[in-house]
Amino acid sequence: MARKSRDDASDPVREMAREGKRLGRSFGWLAALGVILVICGVVGLVYTGFATLTSMWLFGWLLLIGGLVGLLQAFQSRGTSYFWLAAVVAAVNLAAGCVVLRHPEGSAEALTMFAALLFLTGGVFRLVGSVVVRGPQFGWTLFQGAFGVLLGLLVLFDCPNHAYGGSKNLRPRPSSGRGLMSFLLKVGQGSS
Repeated sequence: MARKSRDDASDPVREMAREGKRLGRSFGWLAALGVILVICGVVGLVYTGFATLTSMWLFGWLLLIGGLVGLLQAFQSRGTSYFWLAAVVAAVNLAAGCVVLRHPEGSAEALTMFAALLFLTGGVFRLVGSVVVRGPQFGWTLFQGAFGVLLGLLVLFDCPNHAYGGSKNLRPRPSSGRGLMSFLLKVGQGSS
């Protein structure tokens, strides 16, 4: 009998069956969490201004908490060469958290422009890299690069807003929340 219980413990099939039963017991909670997250995502897509402000407030508080924890770590590492680096990083986190909490709209604009520049530079590097290297994934890398450049330009110049007759000049602005899908629908209608 003792031999059989040891074989059961080392048998991977039986172990997987036990894990499956354990997952089956909590699947209802996982499905409910998934439904809640989908509903929150749809609400965030509909109320983009509220979602943006909420994410900026959350980001600001995370920076503040990270700064306080960093200060605690800096004081614990007094007397080491790491102290000044930890203190400066904590101070920057605290200052950035205060700025984000005081000016969430401006912070959202700055982070949007930063994301646009990241998309642009990543896309350009992928485009150039795919042409220079011509590896086995040449087509996909070229497509990713072109998509990154397009996405960066759309965010940088707020193309969906321009497609609806908004501001006529191409200057960097924060997104109005109309999104790429609205732009594609407008282009698909053929009106300019």
